[in-house]
Formats: sequence, structure tokens, C-alpha cells
Amino acid sequence: MKKLHLLKTLVDLFWFFAILASLALIIFVPLFLFDDEIYDLPMKINGEKLIVMDLTTKLILLGYVFAYGFFMYAIFLFRKVLNHFSKREIFNENVILLFDKIGKLLLASTIISFVVYVAYQNYVENKVNFGIEVGTDSFLLAASLGLFFMALSEVFAIGKNIKEENELTI
Repeated sequence: MKKLHLLKTLVDLFWFFAILASLALIIFVPLFLFDDEIYDLPMKINGEKLIVMDLTTKLILLGYVFAYGFFMYAIFLFRKVLNHFSKREIFNENVILLFDKIGKLLLASTIISFVVYVAYQNYVENKVNFGIEVGTDSFLLAASLGLFFMALSEVFAIGKNIKEENELTI
């Protein structure tokens, strides 16, 4: 249980700083979208400087915000799963549904941010880069993580069924 407690602490710490970042998004994104005089402020997304000039770049910015929102909701649901685990509710129906939802949200967030990144590269920089990255910011890693949570949901559903069958055995 020490590892679970450590994981929960780290996720809660991440959640705290992500909420601070979300508050900054709530304040600054509308300014970038609706105020024409704020373009002088530097804004970076995934290490790329974003210059908000027209409707397309504003839509690109909104795409990143939606991807971030999906990711934040997935982290929120993961915190719920960790709360169930700390109460020793392992094969709970809610845990199974939450794992599936987390996987779908992570996959959606990854796909949205990848599509928006390709659109940004194509529209703003007039180049299209396709490549396989290996590292912490990789599309393949993030997509695999989403699929892992969806597979974990199925494994927990099988475990729940086996547990129920075992409890019925005399």
C-alpha cells in the first residue's frame, strides 16, 4: 500500500499544478482569442511559439485547449480510481467504467493534439512532418497509454466475473 499512497500523492501533486495551469488557460485563452492587442505576449504550445493572427490559428489554439481538457478529465477520473483502490474496492464496477473512460479520454486527447499539431505545422510553418518519436512526448506512447487503460478495463471486468464465480462456488 505504500506504493499506492506514493502514486496517489504524486497524482494529487500533479493535479494541483495542472489546476493552476488550467486557471491560467481560463484567463489567457479568451484574451488571445478576442483581444487583438495582446499578440505581443509570447505563447508556446508544445515548445512551438504560437502567433494568434487569424481564425485558423485561433481554432488551432482551441484544439489544444480541448485536448488539454480531455487530459485533465482523465487525470481527475484516475484520482477517483486511486480513491477506490485506497478503500480496497478493486473489482468495483465503477473502477472498470472509469478505466475505460480514462483510456478513451487519453486516446481522444492524443489524437486531437496530434491532428492540431499537424494542422499547425502545415498552416503556420508550411511544412508537414511525419515521424516516429521515442520519448515522453511521443504520440505512440500517449496512444498506447490510452489503449492500455482500455485493456485494463477489460482485464478488471474479467477479474470481477471470476471473483463473482468464485464467491458462488461452495
